[in-house]
Amino acid sequence: ALGSDSGLYHTRTGAEKPVWENEFFLDKRISDIFPGTTGLYTTSYGRGFYKEVPGSNIWIPMNNNLQDKTVITVLESPDKMLFVGCKSGVFKSTNGGKTWKLVLPASGKMFYNLAISGKMIYAVVAGGC
Repeated sequence: ALGSDSGLYHTRTGAEKPVWENEFFLDKRISDIFPGTTGLYTTSYGRGFYKEVPGSNIWIPMNNNLQDKTVITVLESPDKMLFVGCKSGVFKSTNGGKTWKLVLPASGKMFYNLAISGKMIYAVVAGGC
């Protein structure tokens, strides 16, 4: 998959000569793409984030009940908990994005990346810790 200012594009794997096709209904800037245990996620800064329904080319909004739509990074843990890093902090959902809880306020720093290793979650923030 390829995110751009004009949407999300994909090509078939194994193709001798890749042909990029626009597949995403959101015709605005795609900020990033994240793999998850249950499918791909994509963000559009200021508009929230979306999850691919595997095998369908359908993308559903995951931020309907999320207070902050400035999603910068997405992490899905092996036990299917969702974490998103936003301008206002890190939010967690234990029910597939139906509800969100702020678990780490930003305190003036933006979270640019989240990673998991074992039982630890790591965050990259602007300006250091």
